[in-house]
Amino acid sequence: MILNRKKLVGISIASLLLILSILFMARFNSLNNKFPPPTIEAYQINEPVRYGSFEITMLEHKMMDKTELQNFSAVYGKLFTNEIKDIKSIVTTINIKNTSNKKMILEVYPFILESKGFSNGVNLDLFMALNTNKTMTPELNAGEEIKLQLPFTLIEKQFTKQDWANVTRREFELVLSLYPEKKSIFLNKIKKSL
Repeated sequence: MILNRKKLVGISIASLLLILSILFMARFNSLNNKFPPPTIEAYQINEPVRYGSFEITMLEHKMMDKTELQNFSAVYGKLFTNEIKDIKSIVTTINIKNTSNKKMILEVYPFILESKGFSNGVNLDLFMALNTNKTMTPELNAGEEIKLQLPFTLIEKQFTKQDWANVTRREFELVLSLYPEKKSIFLNKIKKSL
């Protein structure tokens, strides 16, 4: 009788797990059908990207090393601690044009820099130091354009030793949106600043 009871409990647990697995797979498939993978739109430097009522063009990019970043130590100094041995920043210069016929606001703080599992947002302190009297939510009149420098910080601890040694050769992309279209501007080769 005890063996039959153990068998019954085992069969019940196995049946419950099977039912839960089926329900999970049905929900998984349902969500994948409702939210298909994003369409990928890849752009290069100097290629305009349509972004809502705006046209965004990356004009250039460069990598700043720790020595260059120390020039901004008044706003950026808190990153120079004993815990952070090395730091770099990729600075992208973008041109934003309002292509609508009315005044519009663009939020640039959601833009991210991405590379092989690494991603980081715009560094606000360095953004303010590089873009005097400018905001991360520029308001542009119809046809108006503005140039902004978007800095993205890379800290040695965020990478393996081998990846950090080759960080200047990594392929990065500036991601403007993720879903339903993933719009990215590929940086390809990073120019080292002088």
